[in-house]
Amino acid sequence: MMVEFVGFRGPACLLQASGRVNVLNADRFEANAMRAMAGTDCDVIIDASGLTYVSTSGLRVFLHLWQELRKRHHNLYVCSLQPYIQYVFELIGFDKLIPIQTDVESALAAAETET
Repeated sequence: MMVEFVGFRGPACLLQASGRVNVLNADRFEANAMRAMAGTDCDVIIDASGLTYVSTSGLRVFLHLWQELRKRHHNLYVCSLQPYIQYVFELIGFDKLIPIQTDVESALAAAETET
């Protein structure tokens, strides 16, 4: 599991996530994502193209990140989810909170229209 800051793209900062997020590493994933977001004042896009598995502990992390960004009056966008992970996001209603985009460019376009 890895999440790293890629850089600023338009009105957002881009994070790249990869691997498996489960009960064993969800806290570390969240800490790394929060560290990557520290000091930024922008929307966050998580490119999840490298994620292969997200457990309920991992879903909790996405909810915490969304909540933290909402406190700052910013949005969280997730893009490039594997189909089975996107299905879970939609099944539990995360797509109603966290905009899911097909790719980074779509997420950037969505962030730009919200700004």
